[in-house]
Amino acid sequence: IRSTSGRGDPAAAVLGTTGAPPRPGASRSTIPSSMAVKRSLFHLTPDESASPTKMVCWATRLPQPAKTGDEFVDDDMRIKRDAFVKVVNSLWRNPDVVLQTASWVDGRVSAMQNRGGDRFFDSIGQLRALSEAWVCSWLSHQFKIPTKCLEVACSSDPDSWRQILQYSLVASPTLRFPASCREKDVLQGVLLARSQTCGDRLSSWQPDRILTPGNLVDWTRLGVYAVGFTAAGQAGEILHRPSGDKAIVPEHVVISKKFVLAGNWGDYTASLSLKPTSYNIAQDFFKPGAGPHRVKLAAGVSQDIETLAKESEQRVRAARAEHDSSYTTPTKEFRGKEKAESRRKSMDKARRALTEKQNELESKRVVVFE
Repeated sequence: IRSTSGRGDPAAAVLGTTGAPPRPGASRSTIPSSMAVKRSLFHLTPDESASPTKMVCWATRLPQPAKTGDEFVDDDMRIKRDAFVKVVNSLWRNPDVVLQTASWVDGRVSAMQNRGGDRFFDSIGQLRALSEAWVCSWLSHQFKIPTKCLEVACSSDPDSWRQILQYSLVASPTLRFPASCREKDVLQGVLLARSQTCGDRLSSWQPDRILTPGNLVDWTRLGVYAVGFTAAGQAGEILHRPSGDKAIVPEHVVISKKFVLAGNWGDYTASLSLKPTSYNIAQDFFKPGAGPHRVKLAAGVSQDIETLAKESEQRVRAARAEHDSSYTTPTKEFRGKEKAESRRKSMDKARRALTEKQNELESKRVVVFE
């Protein structure tokens, strides 16, 4: 970094300093060592070299996003800034991948432009292959689940977002979405309609009671099933929370508190296990038509999802057509009214400005005795 001030010595080229001499009596040793190192592109300070996880200072100096007042928009921008900081940090520490990264970004931007902007996913397939960032953004916006909460949960367990989606949709990770769901608005419609069919399960979640102390989703408290134990410590009944239905555990089936409740985000996959014994709760304890069987599992190519996709696509097309029609070329009469309104506003503005100026002049012309 070169000094362009034209005054001072080479100290002006030192990061975070100026060309001005130190104050009388001040010691140069008071200048922090991190600020007394000349920086060139991709140069690392001793501290940064010693700690590979430390963010380089140029990355942390990226400006903060402007506050909008919208909690979810602000959270989204914060996450994007955090990701941008990590990218800058990684590129600074690994200059060999800069050119490849630039080429990849150019390719992505070009692909987005060719497919009509950010309206579409690159591809659409199974639930488990959806974009984590997109799903978390949708969950946060639709069900008011704090973005930070989802971010922490996914850091502790990368499958957290899939588990929440499976729970909300009564779906298998192998659920395959139709090709029309490559359009994001269509997929949003499908997810919302399906979640409502399943009882809008996430709407009752309280933001401050989602995670365990270990930063995992608290499936014991929020999950599909709750096991009730007798005074003797044996499982007596199992509650299916979404429907309120209960199943009685037969007397000959002994389930103690040593058993573990696994996969409690899945109506059809949750189990009670103690090796070598395992019970599938939906299959082994609930009768047909009761509890989990009230809603059919969406897995593979689901006819229910196909139907919802067609309905969502129709709504999206209709909404877009209505939106486009509202921006057709105005008629002559409309343009005349628009111009007249614009002229009136301009005249009002000019009149107010003239009045303010006259009042200001009048105030300057008077004689003040105090």
